Amino acid sequence: MKPDLNTIPDFYKGYIQSVLGDEYKDVLSNVYKNTIAILNSISEEKANYAYADGKWTIKDIIQHLIDSERIFAFRAVSFARGEQQKVLGYDHNEYVDNAFANDRSFESLLAEFKNSHQSTLDLFNSFSNEMLQLSGNANGSDVKVIDIIYITAGHQKHHINVLKERYL
Repeated sequence: MKPDLNTIPDFYKGYIQSVLGDEYKDVLSNVYKNTIAILNSISEEKANYAYADGKWTIKDIIQHLIDSERIFAFRAVSFARGEQQKVLGYDHNEYVDNAFANDRSFESLLAEFKNSHQSTLDLFNSFSNEMLQLSGNANGSDVKVIDIIYITAGHQKHHINVLKERYL
């Protein structure tokens, strides 16, 4: 089962297309394996690096991935459980600014990333095929639960590609 790109909001299409080759049960795990291999190679000192003034540090990126995955998981569980209310969006820059990731150790961020990711996998793997087809409105766009799984993976892949290109 995969998302229907004809029903995906344009903003998310690039994320989904980047991981569309994988089946939904594997897509997030496959991206995560690549992500964790890269993150495990980064030192504490390097984790404080930003490639330009005003850009996020590597720690900020990891915190953003943690926060975003939690938000995507919330959206998915809301729609899988039949939520009819619209789920609001969030300002990712405000979240990063208020997380103070640079005050934490890189080791603690990696531990949180691993733990929250496992929780997301457990949640996504609990959804039935019927739940995967349920939809709701998040940030002004209608999306299905299956779409959110692919968006989550594609979002992570996008940021890791940026990390590889500009930080490492």
